[in-house]
Amino acid sequence: MEIKASIFIDNVTTIEDASEKIGISVATAWRWIASHDLIAVKIGDRTVIPTSEIDRLKEKQRIEKAIEDIRKGTPTTPESTMAPLASVADSGGESSKK
Repeated sequence: MEIKASIFIDNVTTIEDASEKIGISVATAWRWIASHDLIAVKIGDRTVIPTSEIDRLKEKQRIEKAIEDIRKGTPTTPESTMAPLASVADSGGESSKK
């Protein structure tokens, strides 16, 4: 299924640059694109990554690390930042909201 959307060229970056910013290899980025874990956009013959997608993945990584740190008992960020995540960590990753 092909989805068409408008996007400003200033809001995208190369796969190489996105990979570096996310902290993964270019090969992994291509695998994530193929599995739809990383959103990519075709512009002509180029495949680019929206900067909002980089932000989303970096935030996801930050949250996953915070949860891991809470489980280990070694939080690396202020407790006020960690508090909302404590209930998720205590429940084994399941949110208490339904």
